[in-house]
Amino acid sequence: MGIRYYDEAIYNKIKSWVRDPNMRILKPLETKELFESRADLGNDKPITLPLISISRDSKIQLDYTQKRNLTFDGLKIGTGEKGIAQLNAVPFTVFYQIDIYTKEYILGDEYLRNFIFNFINYPKLSIVFPYNGIDVEQVAYLELSEDVDDGSDIPEKLFSDQFTRWTLMLKLKDAYFFNTPINPAYSIDDASLEVVNKDEEDIESVETEDIKIE
Repeated sequence: MGIRYYDEAIYNKIKSWVRDPNMRILKPLETKELFESRADLGNDKPITLPLISISRDSKIQLDYTQKRNLTFDGLKIGTGEKGIAQLNAVPFTVFYQIDIYTKEYILGDEYLRNFIFNFINYPKLSIVFPYNGIDVEQVAYLELSEDVDDGSDIPEKLFSDQFTRWTLMLKLKDAYFFNTPINPAYSIDDASLEVVNKDEEDIESVETEDIKIE
């Protein structure tokens, strides 16, 4: 269960805030592909505005790098026919960048204002990870950086007639890489138990059924 689920959750959160059908929103992978294509001098295909791009920092900080109970002997989350499901996790921290591109200053300013209030007041992310036939539900949070960057005056124009570019930075907190192995649940059926009386050297045989070891 990887970071792509967090990418999707952030995309869905931002998408739910946007009402303009003309606003294009790019996920981190789409943003990477877009700007790689723009770096190709032979690609002069125009890009339409308004546009919101979501990018993720290339570095992911692992909070644990040594073996702990959480990483190999985590929470037991269920028992099924195949065995006992166990939830192991490695916490990590990563940063996201949100760029808002608009032609009109007023439109960019309105999106900036709305996003600031929304990220501050509604930082919660709810993610469902499907793994080994089990849905793992998890909650993470986005923390808005204090710095907001107005990149409208950059000399390199990525878009023709670009007027504004606002940039917000977000820290993803309480995020985890998950692993849910299925450990077998052993059972002993129709076993016989021998009881030995050492004084008389007699042996009694006691039949038992369905002795469960979990």
